[in-house]
Amino acid sequence: MALLCSFIIFALISTIVPAMTQAKEFVVGDRKGWTINFDYQAWAEGKDFRVGDKLVFNYPVGAHTMLKVNGTGFPNCIKPPASEALIVFRK
Repeated sequence: MALLCSFIIFALISTIVPAMTQAKEFVVGDRKGWTINFDYQAWAEGKDFRVGDKLVFNYPVGAHTMLKVNGTGFPNCIKPPASEALIVFRK
């Protein structure tokens, strides 16, 4: 029983770890960043986005607010409370 449990744990780890290490980070808009008058459709073309990848939106502090919305909130343009704004700053 202990051998079976050890095998299952090993199998889970060996499938999860490679997926985590293969995640990529994409800077949206590359050097231009998150701005107006930019063709993001063309920017995304040819890129292979996968689950676990990170999208980085570079923009001046205070210029935009990033909000997390659900599947019905997006098409209906329903804004969540301001307390749910995503604020992540990196230097």
